[in-house]
Amino acid sequence: IALHNSCLHRGGPVCTGKLDGDTLTCPWHGYQYDVSSGQLLLDRSAKLPSYPVEERADGIYLRIPILIRDDVDIPWDGLDPMAAEENGTPAPVARESCFSVRKLQPGQATRVHVAGEPVAVYNVGGRFYATHDTCTHAGGPLSEGTLEGNTIICPWHASCFDVTNGHVTCGPARNHVRSYQVRVDGKIGYVMEVAATVNGEAAG
Repeated sequence: IALHNSCLHRGGPVCTGKLDGDTLTCPWHGYQYDVSSGQLLLDRSAKLPSYPVEERADGIYLRIPILIRDDVDIPWDGLDPMAAEENGTPAPVARESCFSVRKLQPGQATRVHVAGEPVAVYNVGGRFYATHDTCTHAGGPLSEGTLEGNTIICPWHASCFDVTNGHVTCGPARNHVRSYQVRVDGKIGYVMEVAATVNGEAAG
């Protein structure tokens, strides 16, 4: 049997945890699984997705389901981002990612994706800032953390970062998080694909 390498609690890499007999322990927060079935020992009604394994002469093969759907052709040309936001339609953004200014209130954070990377956007007293969404300590989602002034506190281990420049302000994290430029145009906010710089070097 093969198990999905993402803890049901916070997505920790369970395969790097300790294996004691049939018990696999997630290295992040200690959640334990029965490796023979993927069941969570704390609640056996919950389990990791599992995949059949086939041993052949030339190696070991996994049977992982693949979802296939037809391509959808969406005509973005000429679509106005402002009108799109009003109609609830995603705006056509090539090198930027956008968010609704109206929906992101002061003291709140949200997640967008820029060039495939998760980015956290913060509203600090009506001014918007953005950093990479992944904490540099253990990968916690900063967009799910607590925003106090211009400081975001990671929800996993309470590392602190200044959202205006990505600087780490308290541990256990030691490295800065990458920061991004934000542009606001009416009701739409845009996170630029090119990262902002700190002291002439990209943060992160």
